[in-house]
Amino acid sequence: MGESGSRLVYRASLDEHFKAAVKKGDSSADREFENEVSWLSKIRHQNIIKLLGYCIHGESRFLVYEMMENGSLETQLHGPNHGSSLNWHLRLRIAVDVAK
Repeated sequence: MGESGSRLVYRASLDEHFKAAVKKGDSSADREFENEVSWLSKIRHQNIIKLLGYCIHGESRFLVYEMMENGSLETQLHGPNHGSSLNWHLRLRIAVDVAK
């Protein structure tokens, strides 16, 4: 699907109805991996993507997320051609709601 930071992101189809995004990293980013697992496993909010699971296999680190059908957060904020589909009022409302 693309990249997120220094990690590759893949689309996974676990069955015909269940799709997920899988972010693959390596052991050089252990601290980032641990932080992401720690925070996202605790947070449940409609505007924050859900971490479904993770796996460590040798030097590889995998994070499994719910699929965001409308693209990445960057696409939602800046649009595919760097124009936003979200107005500032809606962005502020989402930010305040998440902060609560």
